[in-house]
Amino acid sequence: MFIAHIGLGKTGTTSLQNFVFSRLVDMGIVSTYGRLKTDEFGKVNNLDEIKRYKLDNEHHLISDESLIGWNPRRAEYNRDLNTLFGDSATILITIKSQNSYMRSLYLQQLQIGNVVSPYNFMLDSDTYNKVEKKIFDKNTTMFFDVDAFDLEYMIRLYTDYFKKVVVVPISSIDNLDFLQELFPIRKDQILTLKNDMNKVRRLNSSYSKIAVKLTLYRENIANIFGLTTRSSSCLSWSVSRYLNTSLKSKMTEEQIRREVMDNSWLKKTERRIKGLTQWRWVMRDIISRLFTRPYTLPENINKGKFFLKNEEFYQKVENNKKGYLVYEKYD
Repeated sequence: MFIAHIGLGKTGTTSLQNFVFSRLVDMGIVSTYGRLKTDEFGKVNNLDEIKRYKLDNEHHLISDESLIGWNPRRAEYNRDLNTLFGDSATILITIKSQNSYMRSLYLQQLQIGNVVSPYNFMLDSDTYNKVEKKIFDKNTTMFFDVDAFDLEYMIRLYTDYFKKVVVVPISSIDNLDFLQELFPIRKDQILTLKNDMNKVRRLNSSYSKIAVKLTLYRENIANIFGLTTRSSSCLSWSVSRYLNTSLKSKMTEEQIRREVMDNSWLKKTERRIKGLTQWRWVMRDIISRLFTRPYTLPENINKGKFFLKNEEFYQKVENNKKGYLVYEKYD
């Protein structure tokens, strides 16, 4: 039996991957767990492995939020790619409300260095069409077509093809009850996983309101001088990192390995100093902890054609008696 957790991203996926899914093999609940292996062109490298999984009676799990994709314009294309799992696969989709999802996507863009105002990130379809002509990467996340984001339609693409689809709102992820829809797992095992997950610090912490304000202010100042952010690091560190990368390209593999494995106090100090120069680290781990007021999207931001429909669908899933929805076809 094959189970694929395909996203959405920014819905607690990192915590699930690190503290729940990775432990299922040790607990004997799944036989294998991993990510979909692709080359630089997106071609699946472990297709034979997946075909073998579909033929046996054991449980195999893949979790990769890129499977459903980040660009709603590619929803049908990504679904077609995911049919390689076979219609008998069980699909797990984790979701959150549109407002929360858009906020998370925008903050993620700021953290990776795509520093734009929210008005220039969330575009209507007409504006996106104009921008897309200048972009070669159709999977880009630099801009988001809010008019193309139809959550219910995205789910239906999968329920129409696969025999079983489990849709879990982020509000129900912590209790992990949905795991019983996927695997033969006992309640005491769910409780163990739940307790362990709640003990650890949540990953992928985000920018606070003041961190966003400072990041946009820095970008505006840089633009005055004809500069722009090209990564999540500060401008000066971006240059030094590029130079370091160029130098390392001339090093042998053994030299690179020794540098990476060097845990001397001098090397640790060097890494710490370099870390302090990273804007993302300063904003996320210092400023956002000192000034904790969360960032919220502007009230007048473009929310797209399907905003109310998306919110209603999310409430439908969240208010279900189980706390999640299960779509299942029977022969």
